[in-house]
Amino acid sequence: MLKPSLLLLLLSLHLSSLVFSQCISSGDQTAINNALSAGGPGTLVQLCTNALISLTDSVYFTADDQEISTAGYPTDDSRATLQIAVGNDVTTLVRGVGFNHIRILNIQIDGNRPNTGYYEGGGANIELGGVSNGQTIKFVASKNPRTWSCMHIVESGDTSNPCTNATIANNDIGPCGVEGTEASAEGMWADGISFACTNSVVASNTISGSTDGGIVIYGATESAFGAINLVDKTYGGYYGNVIVSDNRITGQKFFNLGIAIGQYVWSFDDPYVLQGPVTITNNSIAGNVAFPIAINGWTDGVTVSDTDISHVTTPRSSFVSDGPCSATIQGLLSANDGLVYYPAGVAGPVNLQSDFVAADASIGNFLCTGSIDGPIPKKARMRGLERRWKS
Repeated sequence: MLKPSLLLLLLSLHLSSLVFSQCISSGDQTAINNALSAGGPGTLVQLCTNALISLTDSVYFTADDQEISTAGYPTDDSRATLQIAVGNDVTTLVRGVGFNHIRILNIQIDGNRPNTGYYEGGGANIELGGVSNGQTIKFVASKNPRTWSCMHIVESGDTSNPCTNATIANNDIGPCGVEGTEASAEGMWADGISFACTNSVVASNTISGSTDGGIVIYGATESAFGAINLVDKTYGGYYGNVIVSDNRITGQKFFNLGIAIGQYVWSFDDPYVLQGPVTITNNSIAGNVAFPIAINGWTDGVTVSDTDISHVTTPRSSFVSDGPCSATIQGLLSANDGLVYYPAGVAGPVNLQSDFVAADASIGNFLCTGSIDGPIPKKARMRGLERRWKS
């Protein structure tokens, strides 16, 4: 039998790991941050249904195992909303880099870009990741970021101690960004989900209206992802055993690509080699997407199966401008070929569904495509890529 003093100590430790209080119904970030700071590890902060929290600063996780969520865990528009207030320079609504097992659940995140405006050099709506294990974002709606992404799960910067075991699932992402550039030629587009964690799951997300990548994966091993661009060198360009499954992408205005695979898809001169094996299966791509899937510059295996592109807009010429593109890409667009690859640029084993079309010349720099109003200038695109790689 436990001694009374030991029993009281265990009970005290249990109660101190979780803060129980009434849900937060209004105000700014102050009450949330105070609760997270005072509560320590295990703190649960819940917002009331239909609450609108107007932020003049970020919400900050402060310890492991903390959670921010809506009371009752609804999945509809009654989820509480965190929204950036007009008249300040806040770009990131929730920050949690470097903490283990933190959770953002069943809330809405709104950068309020139509009213707060574009902000050069800031962070994504959500910034998590870093040296961390087991972070979760589920049933979250993220939209209208002031900068380059609706959601950023950042790499650790240490290959021996990477971000790992993240779960990004059942989220509604978009709209994210707008087409075009501002006065200094900085691109105003934005990713849906920008992700750089290993051994993780990114699945069953709905991405609509993002103007850059749907989900951009920065080199991540043994993970499951959806609607993505596997084009980056993080973690040495190794994407071994990545699974891309059960995601839905809708190009409400314009996507260059639905799923991009390989070092040459965004460029012809990337010096690093990207490698699998990777499996892409049971995804659906619809709306204004210039190329649902493109593959070039990939080694060690790729499998693509059960991709549904039957609801992609045709003819492509009704929404795509391809003036700066190579003759090969222009030809594929004219033929409305949606699933394309360059055989010499893909090392096996290669298992592609039957409606893939083999290009007769190397295909790359698919960023040459743009909306019918005109392509995004290459200078602006490359500045956006450089900003992302340095973040």
